[in-house]
Amino acid sequence: MKRIVSLIFAAVLMAAVFPLGGAHAADDKLTVELKAQNGSGQDGTATLTRLSATMVRVEIQLKNGTTVAQPAHIHTGTCATLNPKPTYPLTNVVNGASETEVAVDLEILANKGYSINVHKSGAEVGVYTSCGEIHEMMVGGTIGGTTAAAGSMDAMKNLQTAASDLVRETTNKDAAGAQAAYDAYHTLFAANEGAIKAKSADTQAKLEDLMNQVRTGITAADWAKASAAATQLETAVGSALTMMGGGSTSGSTRGSTNGGSSLPTTGNESLLPFAAGLVLLAAGLLSVGAQLRRRA
Repeated sequence: MKRIVSLIFAAVLMAAVFPLGGAHAADDKLTVELKAQNGSGQDGTATLTRLSATMVRVEIQLKNGTTVAQPAHIHTGTCATLNPKPTYPLTNVVNGASETEVAVDLEILANKGYSINVHKSGAEVGVYTSCGEIHEMMVGGTIGGTTAAAGSMDAMKNLQTAASDLVRETTNKDAAGAQAAYDAYHTLFAANEGAIKAKSADTQAKLEDLMNQVRTGITAADWAKASAAATQLETAVGSALTMMGGGSTSGSTRGSTNGGSSLPTTGNESLLPFAAGLVLLAAGLLSVGAQLRRRA
């Protein structure tokens, strides 16, 4: 009887270790490094915690805080190209600390090119004292179980898809389409610079150089140059992706129409632990059944 109880306990334990789904934990966190600006000395961090699918808590901690209330916001863009119009207001930073609950999903903030910015004071709101860019590739941060390395890989996959769109438009010699594709690629690149640089600084420099070549070709309507550079851009991202172990994937269908870009389905790796759990659970239950039949 004790053995039967032990086997049942083991089966239940297996089910607990390998739960159904589990793609998004309620306590997912993302840490953003805030860097001092304009000689403020206000380096620090912003910790983003998913409270629900539609709510995030943002906690700011800065060095050299003051008793003067410092406005803080979430903006679109990078710290270098910040949209001055705030998207999400945050509680003023006082004595270097602030906490706000924002009605947005954490994955949207992590993947749509946002930054957190702190101002000197309400009277000097035009003076920025600290800024940090939000993206998946952050130290200590995970999004729904996505690790920093996986975040970097996803960024490269998205870049390769965007590069494929750029190749298509420059090959078609469509000025409007090529400009839009270039802008989309550049925005995606800027939003994921941390993940790209984590791959290697050389990769980042090479992609930036090729971007400039593409842009110059489009501006001068030198479609041969623009298309060649775009093709090299796509290849460079694909090579980096292969070195990371993610394979070289391109989801763009190069035709005469705009849009239609998608990544190929590669499967859901998060199902592997679940499947393994089911196998072990089934094995445990079979053992229990065998024991009960022997007792009968």
